[in-house]
Amino acid sequence: MPYRSVSLSDHLPATAPEYYVDWLARERRRHGASAVRDFVRAHPFMFGASADVTVGGYERWLARSKSPDRPETFAAYIATRYERWRAARVAARSGKRPPRVS
Repeated sequence: MPYRSVSLSDHLPATAPEYYVDWLARERRRHGASAVRDFVRAHPFMFGASADVTVGGYERWLARSKSPDRPETFAAYIATRYERWRAARVAARSGKRPPRVS
């Protein structure tokens, strides 16, 4: 891998809400069921190949928690996955092994 002078962590937002809101802006989308589905499908390394399972899990979680479907709510739902994904990407870019997640 060629030398990179700028760390990937300088480009990826530190939090899931920032990343999701940035993604919505870049894609010129508004939050909603189709945006959630497209976001999950656009990030297979974060969610795996089963996008429909993740989207269905989010919908069930919304119903159980009686939370409003807002960008911040979806970002809270994906926060742990985002943090792992971000750490793995930063580590891969720097040539280091990702931190162990317990």
